[in-house]
Formats: sequence, C-alpha cells, structure tokens
Amino acid sequence: MASIAALEHEIGALGQEFHKWRMINVWKHLVNAGSENAATRIAGHHAVADVFSKGGKAKIEEGLTRMIGLQSKLAAEHGSSASKLYFHEGNALGKGIATIEVNAGGVLDRYFGFKAKLNHTDLLHPSEIMAPVGNWGGSVPWDESRQVAAICFEPLGMSDVAHGIANKTATGPGQEFWSRFEPRLKDIPGLMGPRVAAHEMGHAVHFQLSGTDKIHPEVAEIVSTMQEALFMKEMAKRIKNPQQSVALLSDQLNADVATVEQIGKLNFERNAYRYAEQHPGQVIPVTKLWREASGKILGNNISQAGEHAAMMDARLMLWDQYMYRPGYGSGYLVGWAAAPKLLEKLEADPAVFQETYRKLLAKGDSL
Repeated sequence: MASIAALEHEIGALGQEFHKWRMINVWKHLVNAGSENAATRIAGHHAVADVFSKGGKAKIEEGLTRMIGLQSKLAAEHGSSASKLYFHEGNALGKGIATIEVNAGGVLDRYFGFKAKLNHTDLLHPSEIMAPVGNWGGSVPWDESRQVAAICFEPLGMSDVAHGIANKTATGPGQEFWSRFEPRLKDIPGLMGPRVAAHEMGHAVHFQLSGTDKIHPEVAEIVSTMQEALFMKEMAKRIKNPQQSVALLSDQLNADVATVEQIGKLNFERNAYRYAEQHPGQVIPVTKLWREASGKILGNNISQAGEHAAMMDARLMLWDQYMYRPGYGSGYLVGWAAAPKLLEKLEADPAVFQETYRKLLAKGDSL
C-alpha cells in the first residue's frame, strides 16, 4: 500500500505542477477565447496557439509521457492495466459511452453545420466551435452569478447549504473548494460564467454535505451536471426578449457539445496509453494523436487550414484533466446522460427526491 500512496502523491504533484503552469500561461487567453466579441475571441485563440508553439507542445508531451508511466504503475499496483482501470473497456459503462460515441459525430456534424449557416460560412473558424449564437445582453455580473448558482439548489431543498457557501458564511471542504474556484469563475464571459458557477457550486455543495472533496469524478459530475440543468430552468424564467431565448438555447447547445466532445478526448487519452504500452520509453506523439481523435469527432465543419491547424492543436490546452486522472471525461458523459432522468424524478415527487438526494450527497461516493 505504501507504493500506491507514493504513486498517488507523485501523480497529484505532477498534476498540480501542470495545472499551475497552464493557469499562469494560458488562462487569461482562454478567457478571451470565450468572449462574445469575435475579434477578441480570435485574438485569444491566436494567443493560446502562440503559447502552444513556444513550449506548450513540449510541456504537454513531457508531462503526459511521465504521467502515463505513473498511472500505469498505479494500475499495476491495483492488479489491472491502465486501459481497463480508467477507460471501462468491456464493462457496462464502457458500452454506454460507446453508444454515445457511435452517434456523437452525427450530432456534432449537424450542430456545427447549423452554426456555420448562421455565420454565413461553409467552414467554422476554430474560435467558433464554442462561440455563442445570440447575446444575453452582456455578461451576468458576478454577484448575480453566484446567487443564481445558489438559487439553483432551491428545487432540491438545499439552498441553505448553497447560499452559505456563496455568501462565505460556511466552513468545510465545500466552502474551501468554492473559495479556490471563485476568482477564476469571475472572469468567464457571457452566460457561460453563471452556468459554470452553477456547475462548480454543485461540487461545492456535494463536498460540503459529504465532508470530503475526495469523490470519484463519475459520481461528482452527475451532481454538477444536474445543477447545469437546473441553471437552464432558472435562467429561462429570466428571459425578457427573443434574443435572450436564442442566447440561452445556444449556451445549452454549447454545453452539450462540450460534453459530447469528451468522446474525442477519451479516445485521445486511450490512444496515448496504448502508444506508451507499445513503445515503452518513447515520447508520446501527443499532437498527432490529438489531431486524429479530435478530427474524427469534430468532423469536416471546422477549418483546419493554415494557421487554423495551430489553433486546433492548441485546444489541447483547453483541457488538463488528463494530467490528473485518465478517463475523467467519462464522468461528464455519465452526468449528461443521468441529468434528464434525475429531473424527471424530481418533478414527479419533489419531497421524496429532495430527501433521498440530500442523503445520497452526504454519502459522497455512493450516489
């Protein structure tokens, strides 16, 4: 067991090191890359691509190669291979994710084709993959965003916990988590800002009720994705004009795209682990594997010619969970599939759902 603890510690330290580097070098550009202003958004993507070309690629290749070695050793200590332990090969969850994968390309292809028509173009610029269609009327002020994140817990009967965290009157792991995240959340533009705040508040309340933030991602992301669904219902009450209706629908579709796109990220990670197994001691060709996996899932609606190719490569830096836990993206897919059924149960019998759900969250990993 000592070797497992040592490996977990080293993995955590490497993940934190990479995350810190990313936050220092990329975060401010990522915020600009999410802007509703097209020129600012394109400039943000150019800046991220510049970071990638001037050291980001090497940083990711070195870090991921090292991380795969550590995760593979950890899997062996648990009596398994990394691919079986982290990517659900052959089990029921893996089959469910495979079902989404079979249909994901067609869904994304239709959505991107529709967005291209709205933008009067044949091919989307890479910066338009997650760009909003419509405009809520500017970013939601942060004070309103954090209160909306807490209000989303009212249908669940947990607004006491959420408001305590939002107003910083609580103590515990959920409050600590929220306090660490809040400075970053304030910078996220448009409707994405309050939606991500609702998502992270889902984690915060879960951690607060369970007394720990050591919760498996495939459990944690069910709770946070449920909160995104409740966020959409809350914001629908606040619509004042047709333009805001379009903006909210666009944000929902972008959130769905971000989730379904996890298929490409999972394939990228899985292929990286397979490469490491087949070519021990070699640096993993990260960019090549990323292009293959992301190109397959994003289809032919995104321009990848010239400088756009560099922007597509640099999207590797939009996501750093592969430096923490391989296969993390499956947690979002599980949550995305579960949220509609949870909403059905909530609406069918609110009192019973509230009691049961609160007890389950308090148990942490047994959701």
